[in-house]
Amino acid sequence: MPVALTGFMGAGKTTVGRLVAQALGVPFVDLDELVVQETGRSIPEWFAVAGEAGFREQEVRALERLVDRGKPGIWALGGGAVLQPGVRAALRRAGAQVVWLRADFEEIRRRIGPEGRPLWAAGTEAVRRLWAARQAAYREAAQFAVDADGPPDVVAATVIRWIRERGYVAEDL
Repeated sequence: MPVALTGFMGAGKTTVGRLVAQALGVPFVDLDELVVQETGRSIPEWFAVAGEAGFREQEVRALERLVDRGKPGIWALGGGAVLQPGVRAALRRAGAQVVWLRADFEEIRRRIGPEGRPLWAAGTEAVRRLWAARQAAYREAAQFAVDADGPPDVVAATVIRWIRERGYVAEDL
């Protein structure tokens, strides 16, 4: 049973995911990195060549392959992944528990800055609207939400505590 981390870009999914996986001794997979590895094309290249929709298609395919391979562990999803019906279906099929790393917009902006990701090309206010629009999807997809504005090790400790409180051990993940 994988634990999938969701949340907006810059919420700390990759950083926290690596910390959680390392602490629990389980595999870690970053879905964005998996898309890049499997396709040989960076995320900015995907956005430039095929737009966000083309990238999202690749994201769904990569997650479906990950689920088919039965790769458990901690998964960091892309910031828009849970908006995709194919991603939600794959997560259900895998029996994944979804944890929302809930971060304040200003904290995200501070972490990655306006030049940090392809979607920022639309401008700060457009990204703020996107952040606001995605909050409901994150809430709906998640079994647990954690405040991700603090230091990554504190956020990771909260996720680990939640996993252990459910009685999950490394063999379950």
